[in-house]
Amino acid sequence: MRNRIMEYFEEEPHFDYRGANPTRIEGFSDAIFAFSLTLLVVSLEVPKSFNELMEIFKGIFSFGISSLLLFLIWREHYIFFLRYGIRNRQIVNLNFILLFIVIFYVYPLKFLFTYLIDNVFFQNTSYILNSNELSKLINIYSFGAFAIFGIFALMHWHVLKTKESLNLNPFELFETRFSLAKNIYLMLIPAFTSILNSLFDSTWFLYLFFLYFGVFLKSLLFKNKRQRLINNLLLSDK
Repeated sequence: MRNRIMEYFEEEPHFDYRGANPTRIEGFSDAIFAFSLTLLVVSLEVPKSFNELMEIFKGIFSFGISSLLLFLIWREHYIFFLRYGIRNRQIVNLNFILLFIVIFYVYPLKFLFTYLIDNVFFQNTSYILNSNELSKLINIYSFGAFAIFGIFALMHWHVLKTKESLNLNPFELFETRFSLAKNIYLMLIPAFTSILNSLFDSTWFLYLFFLYFGVFLKSLLFKNKRQRLINNLLLSDK
């Protein structure tokens, strides 16, 4: 399975994949991600009525969005270990903290998207969060996102500190620095969101929520800029 996934990332011919052979760390991490995905399952019971069936279909949307976010985190995790294959004490500790945050935020993540979809798209007003609850919810998710991207930033920072022992070529060094900058940017977004939450009324909640989707759109711009810089780097080597 991992070999097939690895073929998907063969778009980096100038990168020497030092972690092509997975170890117990990657296996344990994949098991945690798989378990987290299992916890997101819409329902473990067979519906007994049409109304219960429709409730399950409503949950598909929140399940899909939550699964997508979980996949993006796993993808970043997979690429890191595929590229560098570092398994020293510092990376193992950071990896454990990352997995702890991921599995801890599974149910809160599903709650967030279930609540938003029920209230925004299905107009379900049976339960409405008050201003204080909305404010706390923003801070909870801001901290989670800040911690996850912060850990990825620290992992790439550690790679740069050990670049001599890894013998990174110019292309690999560029990719590592670019990944560090990307994760720092993504880390600052939730921090900025939390600051806005403390300065303004929590009716800003929806605006702040869509700000998180702006992170995804901005990452696409990062990808385009990255490709331009890579082309310039390759041309300079000729």
